[in-house]
Parts: sequence; structure tokens; C-alpha cells
Amino acid sequence: MLAALAHGLYWWGSTPGMTATMVLVTALLCWFTRSFWPLATVGFTALVSVLLTTILKGRHEVIRPDGIPGGPEPPGSFSFPSGHTLNAAALIGIAAYLAIVYGLRRYAYLIASLAVLFVLAMGFSRIYLGHHWLSDVVVGFVIGAGWAAVVAILHYYFVPSKRIRR
Repeated sequence: MLAALAHGLYWWGSTPGMTATMVLVTALLCWFTRSFWPLATVGFTALVSVLLTTILKGRHEVIRPDGIPGGPEPPGSFSFPSGHTLNAAALIGIAAYLAIVYGLRRYAYLIASLAVLFVLAMGFSRIYLGHHWLSDVVVGFVIGAGWAAVVAILHYYFVPSKRIRR
């Protein structure tokens, strides 16, 4: 069962999986708010988080572990930091923030808890599959969550919106 969950998270954290998730979430937020700001916020978050992942992997050039027998082949890119974890923390973090400020404040603890659990599960799956070292995942989580926090602060103070519940 753990292997099936790790394989599912492997796909969900990949470019097609995370893109599909964020397109759906962003479309719902744009429709609900009747605004393009959720799209701009998520797009900006995604652009910089992918750039951070690419730049840091190229700069540090940490070789990946070999993976587990019978599991998906590790990607050919370098290991540090975990792109799956960094991008999940940034994108799921900003999506949770947007959902809360645009009307789901009543469910803030639930949304935040589910977001954190999802990102932690994503990181665990990367280690479980043998695609990353623990340090890759921890640093990916910290950078991704930090970037989401920066974007959330910028959004909160600079996006004009009557729908934001302050």
C-alpha cells in the first residue's frame, strides 16, 4: 500500500500532475473571485519555484540515490533540492492561502493541515522511492514554504481586492 501511495505521489508531483492540479484549483479560484489575481499569483509562484529548483540543482550538482528495485526510475536531473517537494510546498501552500483568504477562512486549520500533510507525504515518497536524500527533501520543503510565504505576503499587501477577508 505504501508503494502504491508513493507511486501516486510521484505522478502527482510531476509536471503533468501538479499542472493539472493547479489548473483546476486556479480555475475554481478565478471563477469564485471573478478575478485574474489567483491566476497571476499561482503563475508567479510556479515560475519562480521552477526557476529556483532548476538553478539550485544546476549549482549544487548532487548525485541522486539509485532508487528502489522495481520502482520508477529516478529522473536524470541532479538531486538537490527535491523539485517535487519544493514545488509542492510552494504551489499547494499558495493555493491553500488563496482558498483561505478568498472565502474559506472557516476551514483554515483544515486546509492548512491538509496542505502540510500533502507536502510532507510528497517529500516522504521521494525518500521512500530512493529518488532523494533526506537533505534534498528538507531543503525543498523549507525553500518552497518560504517562497509561498513571500508570495502570500506580497499578495496580501499589494493585490487590490474587496473579496480578501482581512
